[in-house]
Amino acid sequence: MEVRPFFDDMSIAVLTGRSAAAAAADFGLSAARVVPILNNYCRRANPRAYRALQPGRFLFDLSISVLRENRHRFLPLRPASAPLTKSSSVWCLPGVPGITLVGMYNAGIDTIEDLLEIPIKALSRLSKVGPDGLSRTLAALRSHGFIEQTSESRCLPRFAFRR
Repeated sequence: MEVRPFFDDMSIAVLTGRSAAAAAADFGLSAARVVPILNNYCRRANPRAYRALQPGRFLFDLSISVLRENRHRFLPLRPASAPLTKSSSVWCLPGVPGITLVGMYNAGIDTIEDLLEIPIKALSRLSKVGPDGLSRTLAALRSHGFIEQTSESRCLPRFAFRR
């Protein structure tokens, strides 16, 4: 699911002190939609910090006050105009399915650099990374110039493979 950029703007406004009702009115949403959108933003911005704030094993939407207290962990995600770098979070890759990102998170893949270190066969064997997620991930990496445009059989340069 691709999150629209104004959701990021609304989330940043709420984290920095704007009331949920005022932010919802500014962006033409109901106030009930603010908390899930804010939690989604924080989950994408820093998955490990978001998980650490969870009270138990299961993910629940955190309250706005808890997220505001920890806003330094989530701000800024990455401005839409900023280019992706190898140190960027994999959650910033556009068009990659959420379930694929969860599979990468569970495997300990946090940054694009971590992702580029894994051969395509190993990536395709990860739990929750299906053929569609793999093809969309590779397309996102190609579109940002991290792998060659003609590369179909590998995710990395040849020197990175261990034979």
